[in-house]
Amino acid sequence: MRKIVSALCVASFGLLALNGGGQATRERTRVFRLDSMEGLETVNTKADIVVYRGRKALHLAPGQNHETDRNSMVALVGGTDFKDGIIGVEVAGVPIVAMDPTARGFVGVEFRAQEHGARAEDVDLDAGGWTKMRIEIAETKARLYVNGAEQPCLIVNDLKLGDVRGQIGLWAYIATDAYFSNLKVTQTN
Repeated sequence: MRKIVSALCVASFGLLALNGGGQATRERTRVFRLDSMEGLETVNTKADIVVYRGRKALHLAPGQNHETDRNSMVALVGGTDFKDGIIGVEVAGVPIVAMDPTARGFVGVEFRAQEHGARAEDVDLDAGGWTKMRIEIAETKARLYVNGAEQPCLIVNDLKLGDVRGQIGLWAYIATDAYFSNLKVTQTN
């Protein structure tokens, strides 16, 4: 069976519910249903809203004029200025073998995006199936949980861009048919 790789486009991430003084922070939660293109800025992709496996979803695919030297497709979520908190999203992806017969495909989330830059860490997922991702981010640390697992499958203790703010983006490798649904962002800082 082909595998798809979820790539966390890391611009920084981690987990904490307390601020530096040990006091609880105020949480703000926003839900993005991803059932329209409103508020999304796309980069190097053809994006549309489709029904995929029984639900409306944002679909990213290479456009006719995609930049082959730019390996990423991104839909930046407007109005997001994220630093610390939790990002939950459901993702699915299928490698486009017509573009690259050896393609594994990559799909994931970009956060604290600065100038569309990112660094990727990989986690294997089933090709084409919906996968629930939850990323807990605090300061320079991040934890990725997949499909409701109690333990993280990926821990990053040194996010390369440091403790910064930035946009959230829905990201995929250029040779991937990618789908996104039910984005939920809880900010703690």
